[in-house]
Amino acid sequence: IKASTMAGRSSPADTKHGEIIKALTMADDGKKHTCNAVSTLRASVRQSYPEIDQLYSDAYIAAVLSVPNRTYEYARDQKIIGALEWRRSYAVDMLIAAFQYDDGAGGVFRLVDDTARIDNGNNPSDPSQSLVEVCLSGAFCFVGFDREGRGILHSQAALLNWWKTGVNDGIRYHILVIEHALRVMSEHKNNGERETIPESMVLYVDTSNLGLIPPPLGSLTGMATLLQRAYPDRIHRIHIGPVNIVLMKLYEFISPYLRPRSRDKISLMEDAPNEEQMGMAKNQTRQDQAREPRDNQNTTITADDEGTISGGTSYCPVPSAAAASSPVHKESK
Repeated sequence: IKASTMAGRSSPADTKHGEIIKALTMADDGKKHTCNAVSTLRASVRQSYPEIDQLYSDAYIAAVLSVPNRTYEYARDQKIIGALEWRRSYAVDMLIAAFQYDDGAGGVFRLVDDTARIDNGNNPSDPSQSLVEVCLSGAFCFVGFDREGRGILHSQAALLNWWKTGVNDGIRYHILVIEHALRVMSEHKNNGERETIPESMVLYVDTSNLGLIPPPLGSLTGMATLLQRAYPDRIHRIHIGPVNIVLMKLYEFISPYLRPRSRDKISLMEDAPNEEQMGMAKNQTRQDQAREPRDNQNTTITADDEGTISGGTSYCPVPSAAAASSPVHKESK
């Protein structure tokens, strides 16, 4: 009887093995389901928006579909189609074609045709003078990748005068930088430089020397629309600092315009973001490039191939931990 009982009983090792096989099977089924959903979504959208195949990878669409409590219809209609509609309404392709990134200057975009007619900025193919000027400011830059492989966007809020630039041109400037970042991220992935590079970015906003005059309210709502509608699920986290009373008031104003998922991504910090906190990875796309010193440029701290710190020049400096006025404090949401 004892032998018969033992023969019909599974050992702990067999039970563990069975659980692993079951988990792997469920994971495989989940991947197949997601893959089928991606293909279905892509096919349903392609007829009206053929640019989906060029703009969105399967991995990105899968990430949009995989957000907890998000239905397939919402992901397709509000996120993917909504973003494609926004791109067309803002003539993003025409905007990109009008400017080129200057590798030698760092964070600077110049007109492709210097003789292009300058108007009031209503037509993206004829950029306004204010847009041309802000594209040379380096106020908003793609600076490379963090240790997790995510792209890093670095904003120096004090360098962008929204009142002078105007809301529309300020938004267009941010579009240029984000599109450039996505292009570089795609190139790294396609070149095999990073096998599993996340298709999302981390935004660090340095509010040092921002002053007491807040930006136009339209710039805040415009940026909220940019991040939530135009580039859904592209921003992984947003770190903002140093916090002051003006910034807190701005945050209180913009919060109702942010979805809970977007609000949860924001961290307010006591100090400005620096290189150590960003977790800058080796082989940065822009900061490792040696450049000749230029007049009126700032000196920044960059990471070389060995992970050590070396000097460099850039229009978009990222402060080092040593250069920060005080240590990084624990973040608070």
